[in-house]
Amino acid sequence: MILPVFLPHLGCGKRCIYCNQDLITGITDKNKGLNEFLSILFDPITSPVEVGLYGGNVLGLSAHELKDLFRLFNPFRNRISGFRLSAKPTPVSRGIVTVLRKNMVHTIELGIPCMNDTILTFLGRGHSTNDFFTTFDLLKNDFALGLQVMVGLPGETGGDIRATAAMLSQLHPQFLRIYPLLVIDGTPLAQMWRQSTFVPDSVEQALEKAVYISLKAGQAGTKVIKMGLTENEVLLKKVIAGPYHPAFGYLVKAESFYLAIAARCNDAGLSGEMKVHLNPKDLPHLLGDRRKNIARFSEKGMAFAWVMDQTIEEGSFCLVKSGKRETGNINDALAMLPY
Repeated sequence: MILPVFLPHLGCGKRCIYCNQDLITGITDKNKGLNEFLSILFDPITSPVEVGLYGGNVLGLSAHELKDLFRLFNPFRNRISGFRLSAKPTPVSRGIVTVLRKNMVHTIELGIPCMNDTILTFLGRGHSTNDFFTTFDLLKNDFALGLQVMVGLPGETGGDIRATAAMLSQLHPQFLRIYPLLVIDGTPLAQMWRQSTFVPDSVEQALEKAVYISLKAGQAGTKVIKMGLTENEVLLKKVIAGPYHPAFGYLVKAESFYLAIAARCNDAGLSGEMKVHLNPKDLPHLLGDRRKNIARFSEKGMAFAWVMDQTIEEGSFCLVKSGKRETGNINDALAMLPY
């Protein structure tokens, strides 16, 4: 179990143009001290949990500030199995690493929206791609490292999407989160959107990019653990534009499955009625949201009867028509993408 502790903008310095952590985390009472907040948070906890420090940039604190932060958790140490944190890949000293290790930090997620320094500067991230590589290299031997990347950024090109995927293949982080850029009220990005100087991706555009990055991550052995922001009431009220969908991760998987089957049918010259053998867990991905994939297949002159087969690996399938069998998997979708 992970017990989240949100520390909005702590250690961030300049705020990114798209970020309003106060809204995302739902924290509204800033007058309540963290000590009191932690007491309330830990009150129902009876067995050790992992504490997640989110919403700010813990790595942006000095070693002294970091020690003070962890000291607040001392009254609850018997109920803490360790810590994980998310942070910007700002330059980190060995002193910071020592403090993290002494305080049982096991996992660190580094947010690196893209591999383009011009875009990072425009976003107000406060770090460069070189800072990211340096920080990753410093931390990789002491912590489990995950990454958070984004799609739909201002000025983004297909080359930027390819560069993000190439970085994953180079570094092999243990896990990955993919977020489409959303326009949240109360941010500089929201003002740009209102002035028509920023046009966010459509859901379809964001899906295409997320499909590519997620599949390339899988090929590199990196597990994608989340795609899209978590649905909550505060966020829904404040997202004013952009490719938000409460089941964005499911849409990515369904799009991958659709493109993969379409690619195999194109290559094999298959059309008309046929059977598709697949793992039962992939049936929702074959059907698509509100059976959208089935409708799209029909428009292409294809109709499927599905056969559930537990022996088929998730993400794989077998197409059968008139005794002809064609096997494939979701990676075949890459052939249908423009990257």
